[in-house]
Amino acid sequence: MTITIVTDSTAGITDADAWASDVAVVPLHVIVGDSSRLEGSEITADELAADLRAGRRAGTSMPAGTDFESVFRAARDSGADGVVAITLSGEISGTARAASSAAEIVNAEWGDGHINVLDSRTTAAELRFAVETAVLAAESGADVDAVAAAASAVLEESNSYFYVDTLEYLRRGGRIGAASAWFGGALAIKPILQMRAGEVAAVEKVRTSGRALRRLVAIAEESAHGHPVEYVVQHLDSYDRAAKIAERLKQSDMCVSSTVREVSAVIGAHVGPGVLGITVVPARTGDLTAQPPSGAE
Repeated sequence: MTITIVTDSTAGITDADAWASDVAVVPLHVIVGDSSRLEGSEITADELAADLRAGRRAGTSMPAGTDFESVFRAARDSGADGVVAITLSGEISGTARAASSAAEIVNAEWGDGHINVLDSRTTAAELRFAVETAVLAAESGADVDAVAAAASAVLEESNSYFYVDTLEYLRRGGRIGAASAWFGGALAIKPILQMRAGEVAAVEKVRTSGRALRRLVAIAEESAHGHPVEYVVQHLDSYDRAAKIAERLKQSDMCVSSTVREVSAVIGAHVGPGVLGITVVPARTGDLTAQPPSGAE
């Protein structure tokens, strides 16, 4: 059985990811001034960070539904038995809705049940982990529903926490979510935030960046709940600080791996340079289509 995995560009998958060579990536758009560019092929995270530091405003826009239709039809025409599309959160982007609408259209042509669209209710490294899990499940011979279930199980057990130098970028893009209550004192606080129920939520606020980063690490370690985990430290134009955090996390008792990744340009447009985040995912072992969530009896 051949299942095609589809995702969007906020997962940060590139040509360098050999495991994702058959993953279809639908790009979002980054808008700087009057210029709209496709994420990945026409603008990188580093280029976006330079634009933001130069004072240029950036926005984003979702893919068209026809972009997903084209990808779904290409999978069908190539002989795939089905498609699992995993998108960033529908609470912060219309991408999931565009994919679902496209799936309805192509399923009507192909036959119901061939395309399963999963709203990850998150983005960036958590989305990437879900896609990687889906790829491995598909390679094991799982069908559409089992592949989607494997990805969903990983998402249920994953957490992402992040620190921003300012809430201004989130406010501009309308992605500030439940953290909006903090905006009035944004210049006086250093917020720690979380992706929760698909949107940005407030976790803690502290007065200095040093304390914020120490708390960010502590919260990530606590979220392991005594189970082996994988950490991904994410950043935009702040590699040195991210690398130090990753090294600190490697000393954690429950750490299986700790790596550093730069967020995509679309994510960067909404969080700004200097963002630092930690994604915590249960360490993956054995059969991904049958593995229970971490902590399950």
